Amino acid sequence: MPSLTQNFTHVGDWECVTCCEDYNTVNDSPWQTEDAGSLVCGGCIIHLFEQALENDYSWPPRFGPDVLHSQDFASHLPSELLDRVTRRVAQAEPRIKPEEVAEAIKGLVRGKDYQICPGCSLVVALKESCNHIACVCPLGMKGFCFICGQVAQHDDDHLRKGGYPRFGQPAAERAIFDPPNPIALAREAHNARIQRELAQDLTIFHADSWTWNVAMQTLASDDDTRRLMVDLLRGTPSRLY
Repeated sequence: MPSLTQNFTHVGDWECVTCCEDYNTVNDSPWQTEDAGSLVCGGCIIHLFEQALENDYSWPPRFGPDVLHSQDFASHLPSELLDRVTRRVAQAEPRIKPEEVAEAIKGLVRGKDYQICPGCSLVVALKESCNHIACVCPLGMKGFCFICGQVAQHDDDHLRKGGYPRFGQPAAERAIFDPPNPIALAREAHNARIQRELAQDLTIFHADSWTWNVAMQTLASDDDTRRLMVDLLRGTPSRLY
């Protein structure tokens, strides 16, 4: 079933979720997602196909994570555009060869001059913008860091002091980092305190290899288990046997 179908029964005014333009079903029937949650205008459908033809990295045409197939929109796409899409589908190999990409980035520095999408291996460049970027592939749409290439959410702790800058290169004087996340800092401080307490108490029992090994394995476990181990080591070590 197509990810988008034209809804001829929709009544009244509606807004395209892509271009945010207002329409009325008297003149324009919207295209609708399977879950009936989004309405899309015909102009944006055409634009998605045109955009996909611009380069190999934009192909195939998508609406969100769903691939759009030209046969589902054959009656809506202009004949010239439909012909171009049909010819593109018939191509067996991408027009950009891997060796051409390798030659283009030869001598450049990854994380500074270019980065590779962790989802589809798309090579991207960044002139001046936020170091959190996104790609058209499903994994790349979640976002990733231009500096290190790892998947990173826009609002996580990846782009703050101790990590990578939101703007600029790590060593640049004008690099801008996100402000510290109070919740993340509190979590780090809490885990560090628990590990320090456990490490101090472990020195008492270092002579017993079995207790030492069990405790060290517990060091990487959850908070409740670590608290239990600290209590046992402080109060009743005999309960470990």
